[in-house]
Formats: sequence, C-alpha cells, structure tokens
Amino acid sequence: MDAPFILAGVTTAVQAGVVVRALILMRSAPSRLPWIAIALAGGLFGARQVMLLSTHLSTSAPPPADRIAVTVDLLVACVLFAGLFLLRPQTQERPASRTAPHPPRRTSSASLMISLPGMAYRCRNDRKNSMEFASRGSKSLTGYAPEDLTKSGRVAYADLIHEDDIDAVRGRIDKALANHKPYSVFYRIHTAEDAVRWVWDQGRGVFSDGDELLACEGLVTDITDRKQAEDALRESEQRFASAFDDAPIGIAIVATDGRFQQVNRAWCVILGYREQEMLAMRFADITHVDDRADGEERVRKALSGAGDSLSMSRT
Repeated sequence: MDAPFILAGVTTAVQAGVVVRALILMRSAPSRLPWIAIALAGGLFGARQVMLLSTHLSTSAPPPADRIAVTVDLLVACVLFAGLFLLRPQTQERPASRTAPHPPRRTSSASLMISLPGMAYRCRNDRKNSMEFASRGSKSLTGYAPEDLTKSGRVAYADLIHEDDIDAVRGRIDKALANHKPYSVFYRIHTAEDAVRWVWDQGRGVFSDGDELLACEGLVTDITDRKQAEDALRESEQRFASAFDDAPIGIAIVATDGRFQQVNRAWCVILGYREQEMLAMRFADITHVDDRADGEERVRKALSGAGDSLSMSRT
C-alpha cells in the first residue's frame, strides 16, 4: 500500500479524533452549535476518506487529484485537531472565578441587628445580667460599646439600672420567666455620660429541652422622649385640674348632648347642687323655660361651626 493510502488512513483517524474532541467540549460549552458544526465537518471529512479508501483499494495508484485531496484533508484535520486542544469553552474558566475569594457579605440577621432601634442582647439570668451578646446599639443607648458589656466585663448591665427601679425590674422579669412568658418592663438606666434614660426592655427566656433556663434574649429601646412627653402631658392635666377646681367662677364641661361631664366647686355653690347631682343633669335642666329654645338654637349653631363661641345671659 503506497503513501496516499497511508495518508488517507491517517486523515480518517485524525478526523475521528476531531469528532470525539468536539463532542467532549460540546458538553461543557454554553453554546453547543459551534461544536456541533465542527463535529459534523470532521465527520464529513472522515466519511470522505473512507470513500476514497474503498474506491481505490483495488487500484494500484490513485489519480493525482485524489492524492492532492488526501493531503489537503490531512492538513485541515491536523489544524482542527490542534485547535480543539488549544481552545477551551468559556465555562471551563468560570469555576475558577466562582471559587475566587469574595469580600464577606453581611447576613440578613447581621443587617437586622445593625438596623434595630436599640440594643439586642442575650444575657444570663444572674444578679449582674451578665451579657453574652450585645448589639452595636448598646453604644448609642448606654454609651458603652458591646465589648464593654460582654467580653471585657468592664461594665455589668445590672449596674446601669437605676437603683430605685432594680428590685421591681428583677421581680417582674423573674415572675415572667417562672411562667415561661415574655416580659416587658420600663425602667431607668444611668449612661456612661451619667445621664438618666428611660428604656423599654422586651424579652423572653431561652430554655433547654430539660426546661432549664439557659439565657434571656430581648431588645432594649430608648423611650426617654416618649416618657418626657407623657410626663409633660400629665403635668399639664394636673395644672388644668388645679385651675379648674380652684377657680373663683363657676366652670362646667358639657357634652354635645347637653350632659354635664365635669363641674367645679364654684359652679356647684352658685347653683346649689352637689357635684354628683350636676353630673346626672343636662344643661337644659338648669335653663329657664323661656330661654331653652333660644339656648338650643345657639348651641346648634355653635356645634355646626356657625359661631366660635356661645354666650347667653339672663337677668
């Protein structure tokens, strides 16, 4: 068998390698179409060589044209074969990028801890409320960093609770824990700047399967502004009550249906009724019969917004 037939056989083998390599690469490629085309081209070239071999096996020497074709096919096959081993699908590079180190991302729970309006905590139920964990909110709430309350033990949280509130706080929390219920307590704390703040402590006990208390977990929030607003409102109400009761003139608060809701001492003295008697009456009951119709009309206009005030007199 002469050189052209050997070349044809080698070309066929190389084209078979092209087809196999293309099929292997196709499995991991993002787009399979180019590799399918290469495999088909290799298959067609291989089939061409098989046909040339079968056609000229009985001939002693193939035509010069076939010799040229075999040589060209072998060169093409070698180029394809080498190219397939040099080229790799892009997806083979991706695992390296996926395994490349990335900066750590904050978990959703960590983000939640940072955004909480207060100090989330986990502590032991001992006399010092020894902190096992305190969120970053401890700094803005107490003036102490989380590590001051936990790792270093520089400050015990129980020592921050106002001395007038500590016993009541412990009593309410212990009672809730004994009943396996959440607790909610209001108390004052001393901050690192020696300021006094009102806080709202909401938490629950963490128990083992054997019903052993392991820790307390909760959230402490600053309610100083709300407490100050409540105190200011209470003081305002007390001042109003004092001015109302001690006024030298008769003052009454009347509902829209005419019933007396509140009367002061001077009102009762002027009309000669006791306070409880007045609260069971309507304004019409103390109005002269000749003035009731006019009085009811004036009240109706005042309630409808037709007038800013209501004034009636009788001599």
